Amino acid sequence: MSFPQKFRQEEKDKQFSRFAEFLRTLEIKIPFVEALEQIPSYSKFMKNILSHKKDWRETEIVLLTEECSPIIQNSLPEKLKDPGSFRIPYTQGDACTRTTLCDLGESINLIPASLIKKLCLTDEVKPTHIYLQLVDSSIKIPSGVIEDMIVRVGLFAIPIDFVVLDMEGHKSASHILGTPFLVIGWTLIDVEKREVTLRVNEEKFTLNAIKAMQHPNTPEECMSIDLIDSLVEEANMAESLKEGLNDILTNAQPDLEEPLETTEKKEKPPKLELKPLPSSLKYVFLGDGDTYVVIVSSALEP
Repeated sequence: MSFPQKFRQEEKDKQFSRFAEFLRTLEIKIPFVEALEQIPSYSKFMKNILSHKKDWRETEIVLLTEECSPIIQNSLPEKLKDPGSFRIPYTQGDACTRTTLCDLGESINLIPASLIKKLCLTDEVKPTHIYLQLVDSSIKIPSGVIEDMIVRVGLFAIPIDFVVLDMEGHKSASHILGTPFLVIGWTLIDVEKREVTLRVNEEKFTLNAIKAMQHPNTPEECMSIDLIDSLVEEANMAESLKEGLNDILTNAQPDLEEPLETTEKKEKPPKLELKPLPSSLKYVFLGDGDTYVVIVSSALEP
């Protein structure tokens, strides 16, 4: 293309014409002389607007609620997994270790009738007019109530009133301890640490639910160890001796069926050294084999 600068000049002329038209529509409410005096001070603002460093439009501030701010700032607390039911071990009646469910939402302490029968406490159950309504609106009629039943949790033995219901005891929790028990023990439950603290008078006991539940999952059985190492060694030794004796009797010689004849052992008498006697005395030998020696007078005849 020849003479390109000619087209550039035409483009500048068009831009200038548009700028001139803009100036003709521009309205200034101050004296023009004063406007010319202020143009140098406004040049910086114009430069920022033209370079898009500053927006000439008015901005509006929107206030967000407390619910929206944590989401935008990504400061929401971490969602933890469900810790599950809170269960603690206890001993009752027969000193067997069982597990119970602690439920702050229950207003009663619940125990299955099968456990009462196993503890031989059926005669202690008193009649009651309580009806239990379940979540599905069904009604359960308890067998009765048992009062002042001793439950040992950690260091404390606490008397508790139970509502007896004909139900199957769950393998992970034999019964439910509600607010009546938790209030008696001034119970504090730390769900994060899985710890329960019982306080009676000025004494307190802290139980870690995770460590305390690390035992065989046999809530209805008692297990004990009655033997110690020394008794085990003695039993093993007696068993080995018994096996050895059986082997000897089994492998005995079969030809020794008739009794053998026994003979008396004959011992030769010791040889005696006889001392010389006077002429009036002499030795006489008596008994079988002349084994006995006596001294007699020489005048005696045999």
